[in-house]
Amino acid sequence: MKNENYILNYFDNSFCLQVVKLNESYYIYLGDLSMEMNNLSLSLLSDEEKKENSSMNIIEDDEISGSYSTILAKSLSLKLNTPIFLSMNVNNEKLL
Repeated sequence: MKNENYILNYFDNSFCLQVVKLNESYYIYLGDLSMEMNNLSLSLLSDEEKKENSSMNIIEDDEISGSYSTILAKSLSLKLNTPIFLSMNVNNEKLL
């Protein structure tokens, strides 16, 4: 297991990014320093040859950032060709 932490600055906002490389997948957290899992999405490869995957929200505290979490998890899963667990705890006003 490999764990990396970053602080991202976006205009006047700071976000914490944590990337944990698990055996055959990644856990990614994007949000504030509380590290709470308000939104958690999972994206799994369903067909490697056709480059398709399936995504779902496990925890959805907020509809907008929950949707972004699912879309981002799906995109990363297709790009990295591996399952992605993505927790996104970002205030909606900071997303839009």
